[in-house]
Amino acid sequence: YYFRDISSGNHTVSVTKPSGYKVGYTLCYNKTTCHNNTPTNGGSVTVNVPAGGYADLWWHYTDITSPSVSITSPANGSTVSGTVSVTASASDNAGVTKVEFRLDDGLKRTDTVSPYTYSWDTKTVSNGSHTLQARAYDAAGNIGTSTTVTVTVTNQTSKPGDINGDGKVDIFDASILASRWGTADPDADLNGNGVVDIFDASILASNWEG
Repeated sequence: YYFRDISSGNHTVSVTKPSGYKVGYTLCYNKTTCHNNTPTNGGSVTVNVPAGGYADLWWHYTDITSPSVSITSPANGSTVSGTVSVTASASDNAGVTKVEFRLDDGLKRTDTVSPYTYSWDTKTVSNGSHTLQARAYDAAGNIGTSTTVTVTVTNQTSKPGDINGDGKVDIFDASILASRWGTADPDADLNGNGVVDIFDASILASNWEG
């Protein structure tokens, strides 16, 4: 807006701002003398027009609305194991630019496309309680944080040599190892050297339960 040929002195100028925005202004009394105002929740400014009746005024709108975000799966208090799909829902008045997934307060994945998902291999963490949280960002840099979701990880732990996962090392595991002797079968390759051999048989024997 510009004002010319008006009386010198104070004049109040108001503007209606959109919901969720702050408004500021730049005011110039000539080509070189300008004043910037930090955005505020208000929408009016008093212009002290100097002699000569000239002033230029520009309004600046700043988005101050944080995105809303929530973890939709898994549910708070649930028990999980294996690979879990963590999903989040996010929205914003000007659009969501990205969603971060955090596990135990550490960043694990950033997704920029809805639906926002994170494939979590729970075997990478210890059994027990763990927390999940999502953070959503918009183009103005506003950040929304979800409520923390707490889950309990309960993955079955097996002894070295328990190839069939029945909870003990016995003749059935020995039979499986023997049938895969000389191969690179990952289940029977207990020491991970790339081949099922005498070293794997030794590991199985050292944990034998009969």
